[in-house]
Amino acid sequence: MPSHSPPDVADLAGLWRRTLYVAPDGRRDTESRVFWLQAGDLCGDIRAPGPAAAAETAFAGRLERVGDVFGWRFEQAWGYPPDAPPDEGRLRWEGDILREDGVHAPYLEHWRRETAEIVRAGRFEGGLLIETREIACAARAGRFLLAARRGPRWTAMLAANADVAPGGPVDWPEVEGGAIRFPAGPLGPAAVSPFTPTPA
Repeated sequence: MPSHSPPDVADLAGLWRRTLYVAPDGRRDTESRVFWLQAGDLCGDIRAPGPAAAAETAFAGRLERVGDVFGWRFEQAWGYPPDAPPDEGRLRWEGDILREDGVHAPYLEHWRRETAEIVRAGRFEGGLLIETREIACAARAGRFLLAARRGPRWTAMLAANADVAPGGPVDWPEVEGGAIRFPAGPLGPAAVSPFTPTPA
């Protein structure tokens, strides 16, 4: 990847893990668990302040680029104050690190891509779903869940406004024949909804 060049939204597909945050006051954070999944313009993000901590914030929506500014547009969110400024930053490659510099505050984040392969992504009534082979996120009616595949089963990694503990088993929604089927669980009651895939 060319050094210091900005990516296109299409270049950002996959699972990203934050490796560094430098706050406006200079405070550095390498301990928080922060995950971002991107597929086409769909995005999901969930954050916890430490390895054993519960999620503090989560959002799902779409990513837009206007010039050199990237904006994460929340369609649903949890843990963010209603008067928070827009989530906007400038992205550029520095080797294999994606660097994000804040637009509305002078923060810095480093992101490392864990995988670029998206297995499934799309929208349904009330939310969206993004899956890689090993990790997936779903947002449904204000509930957020990041889960890891362990063979044929899924276990919760982080949840926001969803009743499941990290490491707990999860019955993950199934997609088949243009529909998504939710079992009753941390993402809400059992239901079947039309599913519209998003090219990654």
